[in-house]
Amino acid sequence: MKKIIEWFKNSKGNILLLVILVVLVNLVFSRVFVRFDLTGPKSYTLSESSKEIVRTIDQPLSIKVFFTKDLPSPYSDTYTYLKDLLSEYENASNSNFKVEWYDMSKEANKKIASNYNVNEVRIQQIEKEEASLKNAYMSLVVSYGDQSEVLYLNDTNETSGLEYKLTTSLSKVISSTDMLAGLKGKVRITLYKTEKLGDFNIANFNQIDSVVDKVYANVSKKYGSKVELVKVNPDSEQSEKLKDDYGIVALSWKEKDGSTSTGALGLTVSNGDNVYPVPLGIQNAIFQYVVSGLDSLEDNINLSIQNLLSKTSVIGYITGHGENDINDQRSGSGNFSALISDIYKFKEIKIGEEDIPLDVKCIVINGPKSEFTDAELYKIDQFVLKGGNLIVFDDSYQQVQQQSSAPYQRQQPQYIAIENGLSKLLNSYGLKIEKGWVMDELCFKRNDQNYGEVKFYMVPQLGKENLDQNNVITKNLSFVLFANASSIDVSEAEKNKDAKVTVLAKTSGRSWIESQNISMNPLYYAPPSDKSLMSSKNLSVLVEGKFKSAFEKNPVEEENASGLSSNSHIASSVQKGKVILVSSSAPTTPLLLSNASEPIVIFLRNTVDYMNGNEDFCTMRTKNLSLNALRDDISDTSKTVYKWMGQLGLAVLVAIIGLLVLLARSNHRNHIREMFNPDDPRFEQKKSDE
Repeated sequence: MKKIIEWFKNSKGNILLLVILVVLVNLVFSRVFVRFDLTGPKSYTLSESSKEIVRTIDQPLSIKVFFTKDLPSPYSDTYTYLKDLLSEYENASNSNFKVEWYDMSKEANKKIASNYNVNEVRIQQIEKEEASLKNAYMSLVVSYGDQSEVLYLNDTNETSGLEYKLTTSLSKVISSTDMLAGLKGKVRITLYKTEKLGDFNIANFNQIDSVVDKVYANVSKKYGSKVELVKVNPDSEQSEKLKDDYGIVALSWKEKDGSTSTGALGLTVSNGDNVYPVPLGIQNAIFQYVVSGLDSLEDNINLSIQNLLSKTSVIGYITGHGENDINDQRSGSGNFSALISDIYKFKEIKIGEEDIPLDVKCIVINGPKSEFTDAELYKIDQFVLKGGNLIVFDDSYQQVQQQSSAPYQRQQPQYIAIENGLSKLLNSYGLKIEKGWVMDELCFKRNDQNYGEVKFYMVPQLGKENLDQNNVITKNLSFVLFANASSIDVSEAEKNKDAKVTVLAKTSGRSWIESQNISMNPLYYAPPSDKSLMSSKNLSVLVEGKFKSAFEKNPVEEENASGLSSNSHIASSVQKGKVILVSSSAPTTPLLLSNASEPIVIFLRNTVDYMNGNEDFCTMRTKNLSLNALRDDISDTSKTVYKWMGQLGLAVLVAIIGLLVLLARSNHRNHIREMFNPDDPRFEQKKSDE
């Protein structure tokens, strides 16, 4: 034993101990995965919602990755991020979760991809200073039971929100499988096409049946016998009803006898009472009518079926007061409705005729023009006090187009103050909208041939410093545009000790209020000469907690003939609720919500998620969106300095550090020579040279 101990004490024993230690450490860490995510938004850490989904899978679920290797940047970044992200899913999952990577250089794997309707995409690459197009696979397939969903990742910014897209796809595939198992009846695809419309030389009209038949054949492969196709040739009466019920395109014409006939063209996906219109219609082109929606018909039908079968959360949408129409994508809030339709479903509630359903936990009031009655406000008030959540988009002014007496002369629209009565409700929660539009020197700008750079002061541009970075709704967002908004006073809400007030969005300190001659013409306005009139204005506010009722009693509750009366009035909150007030409905209309890439899209989606208890979705959606951009008030000279520092600063810093390290090592070597070999001739020669 003494010899063994002595052996371990010598250098050979130390080496052996080191080898044993390294082997043991590797064995431990092969079973224990440790990773530190130092990014601000935790871009490489799964959210709890994602972990919960893969942890509770009760059937085998596979993710098949069809991704061409060695792609140029930025597609290679997507590949790396996807690989890391799927590793996180695997580490958080149970044994039913599996990821399969396919080498797309092999023909056999290309055939497998084709079986899942996965095709190559064309991407741009630059080689030898020349741009060219290349075919590549950049997709993954989520398979669960009999269901599968394809995700294409050819977007150059696909890492942004990738976890959100993947997790929601997992959720939809799982819920679709479960729904199909107990589905009552079939999913019906109904083509409404008035054959008489074929007499009017409508472009592509004769191709409709063949395209629909082909799409149905592909959809049937995915959903089997659970899907059926029905074709209807609607008459005039049916066409008018289809227009009213589903917004299907209806066209009218004069018959030879002078009577008017109406025809329709559209497509719906339905199951029972649930009906989803699919974009298919007729548009008026320059010289003739054309059929629109055929190119994307299969994708739209698949999306509608998934929305139909998925377990969506119902959101109440108050109507009856001139609110923005959620079925109108041209001038209403149809884009807003479509934006959230992958998870949620708006349910219109005529608050004057019906109560808020028990299964609705969140309601939206969006741009009402006419006045609410006390009875209607009372229903909303009691809903909030019972723990319901309320989202309000409230406008201060309504656009009214003036009729011109002169032909071909169009007058500028007028903006009339709106009195919808919501102030009674909002004021009781401590929120007050001040009349007038908020103008901001930091705003949307556009170059004009006649006027040069035109500033749209009524469209403030909110930077990162103007958006609350502690709340998941606005965290990591920047450069969000608002329009036609008013200032929100939160002083009374801040006095409520039972509620928390968060200013989600506010303008810069160079803002002011315009309440005279309201107009959308940017040339009407100029910043005030008195800078004391300028200050930051609140545009969106969140209040969470308990509230006091806006009413002392139920306004419609009266004594009956016997003198008795029931009293169900709630004077203060019995459960905590949430109220979000946005002082403009423009974010939900095409004025700001024109395409899915606008930052306002993230703001709206996060707002809806937060108010429906899906805070994790907000975090997933904004990962990799954090942008440390320069403020607009920084001078051009400073911007140039920051630009070159960003491009060359790191390289220069590394070079300086390298020189310092080299100098330190040289001094260290010289110090050692002086201590142990001062007579070194090389050292003496160096000293004499100096």
